Amino acid sequence: MPAIRGWHPQDVIAEIRKSGTSLAALSRQNGFKDRSLHSALRKRWPRANAIIASHLSVSRHQIWPDWFGPDDALLPLSRPAARPGRP
Repeated sequence: MPAIRGWHPQDVIAEIRKSGTSLAALSRQNGFKDRSLHSALRKRWPRANAIIASHLSVSRHQIWPDWFGPDDALLPLSRPAARPGRP
């Protein structure tokens, strides 16, 4: 099954800037250091992903469909198949 593509991290940043703020300011408003929410653009961090999605008035699933299901619940991590001859 092919990977589902969500928003590109630069698209998320652009939408936040269009809203009149920055990712660093959004981090500070939520009690984090300036660069904290940047990691949520590339790694699963449900709390930070929710802050960003809420600010943009969309669901986490719309931005990160490979991390969150249609009900916005965290999806399980997919594990790569084991190579033959390895446990």
